Amino acid sequence: QTHILEETPIKMPAGDFSVPGRETHDAIDPVLVRQLKHAQANGLVGLDKLKFPDECFPFDIHECTEQILRPKRNKKKLYRNNTWVNYPVANTSPNERESKVCDIFNSIGESIMEVEGLGGQLARKWTARFASSPIPHERCTRQPDITLMNTAYIDAPKDQVNWRLALGETELKIGATVKEEENKMQLAQTARLTFGAQPDRCFVLGLSLINSKMTLYVFTLPR
Repeated sequence: QTHILEETPIKMPAGDFSVPGRETHDAIDPVLVRQLKHAQANGLVGLDKLKFPDECFPFDIHECTEQILRPKRNKKKLYRNNTWVNYPVANTSPNERESKVCDIFNSIGESIMEVEGLGGQLARKWTARFASSPIPHERCTRQPDITLMNTAYIDAPKDQVNWRLALGETELKIGATVKEEENKMQLAQTARLTFGAQPDRCFVLGLSLINSKMTLYVFTLPR
């Protein structure tokens, strides 16, 4: 069941994002912290079902999940011994972690197409190219770990890429001492840039991966 809030968070003015020159973390992060403090709801049970109800998928999500998780019926063997194959661990090179998760995400989508007998390629894919090379922006430098984009733009030249093409973000952390707050702030940063570049967006989705724990974030604008 979806958790019902006793109080609805209310967005309150907490600072000005308009800073002269470069938009550094020192200038922007404190404002984001104050904004989130007055306008967030944490630990919503069932948020995933609320945003992605089973009936919204053009396929049987439970059947596809079952076939993907069964190694005997899944040629790509994405899942084995209660873990995703090739999922990064603590000793995985930092340069490889994002790419490994990216490959898993995209392979799940391709496996669903295979189960459903669909031809062609995925309309959208995850890419880790911006983990080492930021998405171009005139006033700030932000490097999302994993970015969802239309497949046609995945390999586009850097001078043709901007925040208008970002459809969703994933922040990944591996280790015993990492904290959820760091991922939340990074996702809030990318959501802010996405809203600024895409004025028609009503919400922005973000995924936080800390070791094997995934948290879904939904950032919205007041209407």
